[in-house]
Amino acid sequence: MSLADIPLPAGIRSRLVGGINGLTMHVLEAGFEAGNRPCVLLLHGFPELAYSWRKVMLPLAAAGFHVVAPDQRGYGRTTGWDANYDGDLSAFRILNIVRDALGLVFTLGHRSVAAVVGHDFGSPVAAYCALARPDDIRFTDMLPKTRSGKIMRRLLRELASSGEVKGDTTTLEDFGVIAKLKESDES
Repeated sequence: MSLADIPLPAGIRSRLVGGINGLTMHVLEAGFEAGNRPCVLLLHGFPELAYSWRKVMLPLAAAGFHVVAPDQRGYGRTTGWDANYDGDLSAFRILNIVRDALGLVFTLGHRSVAAVVGHDFGSPVAAYCALARPDDIRFTDMLPKTRSGKIMRRLLRELASSGEVKGDTTTLEDFGVIAKLKESDES
């Protein structure tokens, strides 16, 4: 079955990228025209799709970033996962979904990420991306269940300030992740 094209604002493209941890991932991209732009990865929540990010993609691209928003495993036009009712759910473990996200970034030619932003279900994926590859991810933000314009404006300010994004562990500290990591280092 073929799906109709998604109505997108000018400057955002939709495409399928194959060979990502067994998936063919559907992604929306903005700021793809110019090479060597820092990457911003936007991870949607439940029950959303990459399309949910369309309104913030162009401002981020205008700030000088290559903005990537995938349909995550099990969502939208991304294919290759087991959709059987009695199928194996191990592919949906958080670290495997992190592998999907980071595999996509590397397949697109980026070796580091200026920011990973997660909303709702995308938030733990964003956090684990930062924990799995702290050397490659400079900024992580996790948005609450309801989107806040204030949070998005803060994100845009942070990213656009100089093109050089500084690390921000505030959200991770709020969830006690930093304290747990420090405890494990001491033991």
